[in-house]
Amino acid sequence: VRCNSIICTCRTTSHITDWSYHGSPTAFRLVMAAHTGRAQILTEWLDPSIFLLSRNDPAHADQAKALRKFNLYDTRYSPSPPYTSEYVAQFREAQRERSRRITRWVHGELDKVRAHGANASPPSSCFVVEGTMMDPRWLDGSIDANGRAEGTCFLGDPRVANDMPTGLARFCTLPSWLSQWSFEESPADGLQHIKNVRVPTLVLENSCDDAVPPSHLRGLFAACGATDKQHIVIEGANHYYDGQKEHLAKAVEELLWLVPVSCGNMYVFRCTHTALLPCVCVCV
Repeated sequence: VRCNSIICTCRTTSHITDWSYHGSPTAFRLVMAAHTGRAQILTEWLDPSIFLLSRNDPAHADQAKALRKFNLYDTRYSPSPPYTSEYVAQFREAQRERSRRITRWVHGELDKVRAHGANASPPSSCFVVEGTMMDPRWLDGSIDANGRAEGTCFLGDPRVANDMPTGLARFCTLPSWLSQWSFEESPADGLQHIKNVRVPTLVLENSCDDAVPPSHLRGLFAACGATDKQHIVIEGANHYYDGQKEHLAKAVEELLWLVPVSCGNMYVFRCTHTALLPCVCVCV
């Protein structure tokens, strides 16, 4: 993604950094198996059976009991798939409410940091978020349906990925939660920003994507402000083209058709990353 003016302001120190790009303007835009934003996708993956940060937090044991019905991985308390639309709506709201609680907690911790003053050692600004891979879509393929397999996700078994050490947003700082993961406060909202796109745009959707649901790609395509835009589905492809060299080659082929002939600063090179395949890539 390239734009002509990027000014970043740190939430905690107010330090301003100019990351503006002053080279050639963007010739086209590729949206490839992309979600609408980190905050949006994380909220849809948050485990709503956890009240705040930790599953076994004694300070919130009573509240956690009331949320057990949203633990999809413990059918003693939650229904089995397929899920009713009413249950999914309640589940989504419980996810958003957990995100709001974390955001409120973060602001409280930041207030403590600021209260220490410049010459004092602030309290730790790092924290761990448990439960970040719980989505009814993993277990019920009829929700936001595509060709993905039920009971799995791009990280493997979602029951394991929900709390594994390398899970999404597992390790956060107070400012990073607000800038990246809080759906209320993160400025990274793809549906809003893509409205400003005017250059030719290609939206590539993978028909068996086991991470990003089709509604995200279709929403981005609908919101895109470009008059010259295409939405293409790579049939059979999963999110990372894992073990799918032929599908990755097809995606690259579609990208090459988008490259404008008049793009004077275009160049082509060979990608030899062993995890993918030797293929033609384009940079502008």
